[in-house]
Amino acid sequence: MATLILMRHGHVEGIYPERFRGRAELPLSALGVRQAQALADRLSVRYAPVALYTSPMGRCSNRYPHLPRHEYSISAANGPARSRL
Repeated sequence: MATLILMRHGHVEGIYPERFRGRAELPLSALGVRQAQALADRLSVRYAPVALYTSPMGRCSNRYPHLPRHEYSISAANGPARSRL
């Protein structure tokens, strides 16, 4: 049986106040980099990935520079505060 692991990027700079940022390029903070590395270390002990898919956003893909790049965008909401939606 295959195992599917879903994860989000680590902490990013500029996330407050909370709003939908769509494709805004927010880099990982120092904390986010540590979170990503800790997760990679933890997963590598238990799993050997067959496939890896990531968002093209830098906060996600910069952690995996060797992956081929394929663009796919589903972001129609960019900028409005959550309270306005």
